[in-house]
Amino acid sequence: MWLSNSVKEIVVYKSISTNIWSNLSFEDWILKNVDLSFRRILFLWRNTRTVVIGRHQNPWLEADVCAARRLGASVARRRSGGGTVYHDLGNLNCSVFTHRSDYDRRRNLQMVCDALNHRWGQLELTVNEHHDILCRGRWKVRA
Repeated sequence: MWLSNSVKEIVVYKSISTNIWSNLSFEDWILKNVDLSFRRILFLWRNTRTVVIGRHQNPWLEADVCAARRLGASVARRRSGGGTVYHDLGNLNCSVFTHRSDYDRRRNLQMVCDALNHRWGQLELTVNEHHDILCRGRWKVRA
């Protein structure tokens, strides 16, 4: 289950915005303002076409910035880091916030699966022994 000895509250937020700047700002706000000592947060969000680069990455080396702009895609930097990824309305972004001392990759992935299965049970999402999310035990979901 999602709760542990230290975590007493689970909060799930689903963004109604598809604006990259709003969604990244909300992530930043959570990181700066929420005490994660006793709670875990799952943030579900989608964006219009955007190339998202990590905190320490050079956008000119990671993406064709001019082509992105020409095609109407935003280019944004995510303060929390990570690699360069492409977002559009066809993918769902899942951000898990937890205290460092309570971090558990398998439990975080299970929280994502449980939340999505609760809403869309026909997905039948599970976490395997390699910490991959599988749909119907067969198709790997990129996480």
